[in-house]
Amino acid sequence: MSRRKKDYKYDLSDAAYAIPEVLGIVTGYIDERYGLSASGLEIIAPFSPGEDYRSIDYNSKVIIDIAPFSVLRYVLQDLTKLGAKYFLFAQAMTTLQVANGIEGACAVICGANVTYYTKDGTVKKMKTNFITNLEPENMLVTMPELRGFIEYIEDQKRSNKRPFYVYPKGVFTAAALDKWVRAGMEFSIPRGKAIFKRALDGQKEIGKEAFGGCLMLSNSAWQGFNRASKKVYDYFDVPKNKLLSAKVFELSDEEKAMIKKMDADTADD
Repeated sequence: MSRRKKDYKYDLSDAAYAIPEVLGIVTGYIDERYGLSASGLEIIAPFSPGEDYRSIDYNSKVIIDIAPFSVLRYVLQDLTKLGAKYFLFAQAMTTLQVANGIEGACAVICGANVTYYTKDGTVKKMKTNFITNLEPENMLVTMPELRGFIEYIEDQKRSNKRPFYVYPKGVFTAAALDKWVRAGMEFSIPRGKAIFKRALDGQKEIGKEAFGGCLMLSNSAWQGFNRASKKVYDYFDVPKNKLLSAKVFELSDEEKAMIKKMDADTADD
């Protein structure tokens, strides 16, 4: 007998949860990539205890969440009938099988290692892809940049030796540069369009520094990088309020003046 019944309800004890930072980074990246908030859509996460995802009005909403993997295909069938837009986590090894035959479903190949926690306290690391209907014209897409972001967050959470810092746009640390390369990006920074600093002024105030130093880019260099990266760096804007352990730094007035001078000195380059 099929597990599926007309009155089927999944058991939330089967649900798995990622750390908030991972869900936040995925939410921010997908919001920016598809312009969800900008187009007036509300992002929701309905797969939590006490919620019934089938009772929700999905008009002007989009789901970015983790549904129980064992019944993910059934959930996708329900969401399709309800006309819901979604971007859901999926087990990497079964993504193609689960998405197959679901109207409008697209397999998003990411392959990121994500740590999941269950209600009974079990911790498991799993290769993770996604399934979405935000790519109606495609049956499969890859997102290597998203993989780099997720694994960067996972790496940070595994290490308690250093706090998690969020830097302003246009400030590149050694760790950030490593992340861009791991995400498959190729770029260059011309001489005269960046300043090396051991620490931002905001870090000096609390006795901290950027491990290995950082580069503070001119506005023109940052804009060129941002275009080349297809806006991937903007993910910091959306989820930083969800990065619960993060210390967020801003540029000081003096640093802003340094960037302004750098722009003026290289205006003709």
